[in-house]
Amino acid sequence: LNSKTGRGTLRSDLLRLISAVASADFDFGRVKPLRKSALADEADDALIWDQVYNAVTESTPPPRPVASSIQQTPWLRNTSSFANSSEHRKYVDDVLKEELGPMYVGLRNFHETYFGDVADLETASEAFFKQCQEGSNPLFDE
Repeated sequence: LNSKTGRGTLRSDLLRLISAVASADFDFGRVKPLRKSALADEADDALIWDQVYNAVTESTPPPRPVASSIQQTPWLRNTSSFANSSEHRKYVDDVLKEELGPMYVGLRNFHETYFGDVADLETASEAFFKQCQEGSNPLFDE
């Protein structure tokens, strides 16, 4: 079976998951839905496979702290501290990782899971987008 992450096969994803489980900081919440689906009285194969793919979806690990041998005045960085210049752009990725924390890629059914219960979301989104296209200085112009 193909990997949903685009790197190899599902088998290679499972091997990475097994390796991650052995680490001290593994989040077991990542595999609880799979366990629940697999142990259900009336197991649903399609749901189990969806949960397998969800469990093996990797998160981007948080940035590692940089150890310094000298004491420095702490410098809190955030994206609002950057000027719009090319000399600072090389630092933006690191700062974004600090601000946003772990990022997840390849989450199946993300939109349905997080926004599926929002009443009239599609209608409200279309109305908002239409407002963004109106006026003398529209935010979006076709």
